[in-house]
Amino acid sequence: MLFIELRDNYNYIQIIINKNINNIFNIIKNINNETCINVIGIVKYRNNNNININKKNGNIEILSEKIIILNKYNNNNIDINKNFSNEQKLKYRYLYIRKNKYIYDNIIIKSNIIYEINKFMKINNFINIETPILSKNILEGARNFLVPSRIYKNKFYALSQSPQLFKQILMISGFKKYYQISKCFRDEDLRSDRQPEFTQIDIESSFIDKEYIIKISEKLIKYIYKKINNIKLKKFKVITYKKCINKYGTEKPDLRNIIEINNIIDDFSINTINNIYFINIPLNINLNDLNKIFNINFKIINIYDFIIFIKKQYNKCIKNKIKKFKNIYFNSELLLITDNNNILNNILNIRNYINKIINIKNDTINPI
Repeated sequence: MLFIELRDNYNYIQIIINKNINNIFNIIKNINNETCINVIGIVKYRNNNNININKKNGNIEILSEKIIILNKYNNNNIDINKNFSNEQKLKYRYLYIRKNKYIYDNIIIKSNIIYEINKFMKINNFINIETPILSKNILEGARNFLVPSRIYKNKFYALSQSPQLFKQILMISGFKKYYQISKCFRDEDLRSDRQPEFTQIDIESSFIDKEYIIKISEKLIKYIYKKINNIKLKKFKVITYKKCINKYGTEKPDLRNIIEINNIIDDFSINTINNIYFINIPLNINLNDLNKIFNINFKIINIYDFIIFIKKQYNKCIKNKIKKFKNIYFNSELLLITDNNNILNNILNIRNYINKIINIKNDTINPI
């Protein structure tokens, strides 16, 4: 008795080969791994002794009556049951997705997310409108992809970087609430969060304020997490752009990084010509390495010495305020001090550098 393990994108099932099928051995001889076949037969329960409890369909099998080879797998250079090289993952993406359940499932999840977005926006009275992809060459944040016109010589279309102008025209036309899951194209170098072609959710409304857009965006994200992952998110933390840049050096900070940068003017409302920036640091930071890497003249000072210094300089009683900035995640009374404004250009890298050394994460930062 011969067996074939048949796989689709969902599961496996065992096929029992019927020897009475015409020319069956020639058919079997031409079937190798990843060959696409059509099996016609009878689905039956296995005997109790043959049930495979380790597989989802381990209690059933197919007694074949007919087997047809639809497409033989002839690429002998790739065995998808072995590891792919990075080059092969890209070249044979269609085969890699067969093996990589993570990528396959993510494609399904994306489909479900788009369905839920459309559902949510419909409930909130937004209209889904498609805007042109081929448009006029308009200067935006990046270079345009240009498409030559066949009819008009030496004329070009541009692939839309975003539906920005179109959605504003739609508002003028009387569509109060618009959204689109739009394709955007930007001729720029690859980055970790950007590629030449990407998809974005585009939303526009008339006669509303920024609080409405923030509120509807938060509701949408919470709705998607609940529907897709059955996770209920907490209320989102709100921080001003200025505070975000000055504390973290980026408009999208990783709040699990426990290092924050504070300064005398913004955090203590002390009027002075010079900023004094300070970071609560652990004991194992090498000051010479830090100064050399970032070319900023840092000094290390004890928190209480700093309090005395501030009181003398500005005659302000800020002891309790300073103590409030002591980092609760490591036991240290030290502050890293500088008045060099170049720190503003290096905040993100400094935070990441120190956090990498101490290797401590703020696990309380969890939206769930």
